[in-house]
Amino acid sequence: MSWKAIFCFSFLATIGCHRPERPPLDMKKLVEVLVDIHLAEAAMQNLTISVKDSIATRYYQQIYTIHGVKEEDFDSAFTFVKQRPKLMAKVYERVVEELNKKKIKSDN
Repeated sequence: MSWKAIFCFSFLATIGCHRPERPPLDMKKLVEVLVDIHLAEAAMQNLTISVKDSIATRYYQQIYTIHGVKEEDFDSAFTFVKQRPKLMAKVYERVVEELNKKKIKSDN
């Protein structure tokens, strides 16, 4: 095998195998942000599309600010979780639990 082939193989193997094992946000913070995003989406459910788009941008920025999260970090963490179905199921199990707790509080 030539040195070029070895170099290319090594380079591709390194790139292909590099998969971060931890997202830029911890799971607790990701769940908190997702809960607020789902609440914001529910609040905007009956708005027209043009109004919803402008309000959604403000809501999302407020959510990131409240939680001290950068939008890029949230996006990276969500992408990380989406690529791992079992982890996604765990995250959304916790999101649903938190939303149910909030619903119970609001019902009382």
